[in-house]
Amino acid sequence: MENKNELDRLTTWEEIKARLDEPVAWYLWIYYRIRRQLIDIKYWPKEVKWCWQRITRGWSDRDTWSFDYYLSKVIGEGVKRLSEKSAGWPDQNFKTYEEYTAMLRKMSDGFLNYNNKLFNTDEALTDEDIKQLNKSLDLLKKHFQTLWD
Repeated sequence: MENKNELDRLTTWEEIKARLDEPVAWYLWIYYRIRRQLIDIKYWPKEVKWCWQRITRGWSDRDTWSFDYYLSKVIGEGVKRLSEKSAGWPDQNFKTYEEYTAMLRKMSDGFLNYNNKLFNTDEALTDEDIKQLNKSLDLLKKHFQTLWD
């Protein structure tokens, strides 16, 4: 007895990969984005609560679920922004503005590398990554009072 039902036949990995690589029509992309937002509507009250907590106290309950991720991102991006846009530098610790911004970039790179490796890629942290983070933490500890614009 031959089964002609398309659903009953086995699908190979190659067929699955080919289907995944097919382009999606633009209107389907819009449909799925809207559908996803409507599914997530039950989380909107929590999002508002977390937003209010960030406004009033600077962090939210959600941020503490992975506080190392939150802090490494905030410190890394904040220090990077400071290195790009600062108007001055603490001249008692640094001879030139360029020396100060180089230290800020080095500090930022350690935090952002940690954040990216640990949370945005599947790569494991290496000993070199940990050393870079520790150097950034040492710089933060040493120059904490000089992080101003």
